[in-house]
Amino acid sequence: MDQWFEITVAAEAPDLPVIEAVAVMLSPGGIYTEDYTDMEEVCEQITGIRLIDEELLAKDRSRGAVHIYLEPKASVGEELAFLKERLDAEGVVYDITTGQVDEKDWAEAWKKYYKPVRVGKHFVVVPCWEPYEPLPEDKVLTLDPGMAFGTGTHESTQLCLELLEDFVHPGDRMMDIGTGSGILSIGALLLGAEEACAFDIDPVSVKVSAENVALNQMQDRFKVTQGGLSDAYEGKFNIICANIVADVILAILPEIEKYLAPGGVFITSGIIDFRGPEIIEAAEKLGYQILRKEAKNNWLAFALEK
Repeated sequence: MDQWFEITVAAEAPDLPVIEAVAVMLSPGGIYTEDYTDMEEVCEQITGIRLIDEELLAKDRSRGAVHIYLEPKASVGEELAFLKERLDAEGVVYDITTGQVDEKDWAEAWKKYYKPVRVGKHFVVVPCWEPYEPLPEDKVLTLDPGMAFGTGTHESTQLCLELLEDFVHPGDRMMDIGTGSGILSIGALLLGAEEACAFDIDPVSVKVSAENVALNQMQDRFKVTQGGLSDAYEGKFNIICANIVADVILAILPEIEKYLAPGGVFITSGIIDFRGPEIIEAAEKLGYQILRKEAKNNWLAFALEK
């Protein structure tokens, strides 16, 4: 069984979003955040019951940790150097520990904490192993994210889903940049999009997204390929989504208009709040109109129209 590398970055709770933003850039294997700041409220929101676990209640609310998982072939030394350089540049005070974990252990251990969660007006993201009885207005998004990013619990994913609810129309064609688990493609298809065309540089995400779309019985309206924007699909799209990180968004922004249909909307997130002004400046220089700017717990999302 493959041994994955685990890097754990511990820091004060307010610095965790910055660490997450850096971690997502270097970890196709996924990240997991321990943040106990508002765990009682989150527990009640997701499960409908108050948290009574004494061990969890005793956790330090002022600190947390981000666990970063790197595939066996990764150059751990280079990744650590990149991580430390970026965190030092942001002025984050942190402690780093490293270790190894079996791929199966990482892929399975977190499942006991992943429960159905409501997002936006009508979405409910439901793990495929959890029973759920939908309400009449629910749009149920069934997922087994595996090793891919996108469970619906991260703020950046939630912001994208909420914007999709407002901008996707029946018959739209959607492009999903960096699809991860396929969650945004599935969300768009649930809202009536005619087709979702996705891609990701990570082969695991390509596989997992296809499997998740099949779980939701939408494979006839979904395409996925491994690659980047330069390898993308032909034609124009009414909706383009990119839930990545600010640096990648800035790099691809000049190319997005080639793929946007007239009146099309570019929805993007994965942006830590202090990078927001850079995104706004770049978008306005390229002639984009900012239709919406949304924020949630230090994360930003934008809906842009050319």
